[in-house]
Amino acid sequence: MNETTETAESIEEQDPRKTFLRDAVIFHGKLLLDGLRDFILFPVTLVAALVDLVQRKDPPGRHFYDVVHFGRETEHWINLFEAADRAPPSEHPRPNIDGPNLDDFVDDIETKVKDRYEKGELSAAARETVEQIMKAARKAIDRGQS
Repeated sequence: MNETTETAESIEEQDPRKTFLRDAVIFHGKLLLDGLRDFILFPVTLVAALVDLVQRKDPPGRHFYDVVHFGRETEHWINLFEAADRAPPSEHPRPNIDGPNLDDFVDDIETKVKDRYEKGELSAAARETVEQIMKAARKAIDRGQS
């Protein structure tokens, strides 16, 4: 039996109030660590993306995605919401973590904007903004392929 299993078993055997207090304290420590990680990742990902745009090397975004992978690893390591596994039963329904997320929302908006753009249903200002974004994206892609 390893230390993690022994720790988990000893936590479950404790008074529920002690378990709750322990979880609350650890959660807030993890929350601070998670916030610090995000605070650091914000400028680092921006710099990595800029370096990738300027260097024009294949594959595009290599530095940016390396930082994103690092972020995912630290997210797994921090395991911010692990205490939810010990939450007592509740009268309130638990969130469906397999349901839609922010990426789904962004994809949906992107699809709707593209559809309206192709059908000519966007206002002139919105159409101009979309065209500018698309031109900038094409330029970045073309530079990356040169």
